[in-house]
Amino acid sequence: MNNTLMYLAYGLGGTTLVAGSFFLAIALSGTPMNAMKGVGGLFPPKPTADVTPQTAPLEVEQQLEGDTRSVDQIFDAARSPLTAFSLQDPFSTQELSTLEHRLRLKLEEVDRRGRSLDEREGHLDRDAEYLERQFKELERIKATILTQSDEAQAVGDEIEANRRAFAAREVQVYKSMAPQFEEGEAEVGAAKLVDVYDAEEAAKILRHLPDERVTELMTAILVAFPDKHRNYMRAYQLAKTP
Repeated sequence: MNNTLMYLAYGLGGTTLVAGSFFLAIALSGTPMNAMKGVGGLFPPKPTADVTPQTAPLEVEQQLEGDTRSVDQIFDAARSPLTAFSLQDPFSTQELSTLEHRLRLKLEEVDRRGRSLDEREGHLDRDAEYLERQFKELERIKATILTQSDEAQAVGDEIEANRRAFAAREVQVYKSMAPQFEEGEAEVGAAKLVDVYDAEEAAKILRHLPDERVTELMTAILVAFPDKHRNYMRAYQLAKTP
């Protein structure tokens, strides 16, 4: 039922209830309906007839004397027929109590969640302050590291420059030794390499010789020093690798 019909039903029921109560009160007071002002014309006068009054039976008088109900109880009994015109509440007392209990539980839950959110916000604020302090400390450490890194980079650059200079001088030294193994018998050159230089030093010298001469010297090392040939050949291959 939509709102309009519901309001119309409430109005009709209320009007009927008021009118019924009004007429009931007049009836109980003994006033004739046709004697009422305003609405008396709606009620025709009662026909008069000669009626011989009769004495009420003794049993009826005894029932009236034995009626112990109060005036309020009598009016409540008289009003009971009018309840048929009243609209019933859509919810019973038990349902309203249940709804009220559920609503109270929901409100308590909302209150608990509100307090929980407040506590979380407090924790978040403290965490934010802690993170801010940590961030500032990290920024300070970063600046210190960058300063130290610049210093370390300068030291590293100096070391690298020295290493390259040393490597360049080393290359020149071994390159200057290579001519003494370019000519002559391969057996003599091989014996000198093995007796004077280890495999890595010999490889640094051999990498400045032509490939044909290196092959001759390695073959002579294989013949004269078969147990050392493998080490010298591996060192040479490594030295040739860019």
